[in-house]
Amino acid sequence: MSSSKYLAVMLLVPVVPFLFYFSQHEASFSNNQVDWGAFGSYMGGVSGPMVAAITLFFLVDSFQHSRKQAALQSFMNGLAAHVDYATNYKTQYSGCYTGHEYLDWLWKVISGSNEQELIDRINTNYGEIQPLISNIQMLISIIDQDTSFRTSEKNYYIQHVYSRLSSVELKLFLASSLVDLKSKKILRCYDHTSGRVISRPDEENWILENFEKHIKT
Repeated sequence: MSSSKYLAVMLLVPVVPFLFYFSQHEASFSNNQVDWGAFGSYMGGVSGPMVAAITLFFLVDSFQHSRKQAALQSFMNGLAAHVDYATNYKTQYSGCYTGHEYLDWLWKVISGSNEQELIDRINTNYGEIQPLISNIQMLISIIDQDTSFRTSEKNYYIQHVYSRLSSVELKLFLASSLVDLKSKKILRCYDHTSGRVISRPDEENWILENFEKHIKT
């Protein structure tokens, strides 16, 4: 509720008991002080709880809005930081490779032509992609775990995360679902990658299909 709406409601609150009072009593001014005291007690007794309830609602709504904005700001800052992080990505194993060149090399190591060795390759090299995967998971969890976001809003912002990831990042994130339950859960709940065009040669089609089948089981 905005401040202007809150003010308008506060101004209207006394009108309701006022109109009700005069619908039940003669609409005339009394010269008796006792009558005015009774009227004041009636107005305070009826309007007071209504004002308190509306004020509480306004405070709760304002708190939720502030928390949501803070979470969204943290999310957007984290997403911008992730783009830079991926651009300059390196680990103790990367050697002379950095950024997407290193990620492309990791993907080539993982994506062999032997389906039986796929999980073994991911497990063997998971330490090299885990920091990147953990960063993606953290970004998504900011939105996913915040109860102030509606389901449609969560879908929108998590779709935004996927749209900012490069094709190789998406492929590595899909690959992580074979060995990381958190990645699998995220992709099962927010499988927006299926509608994205992921750059890949034809020989990699079976790998991505394998990932998608695994996510759904």
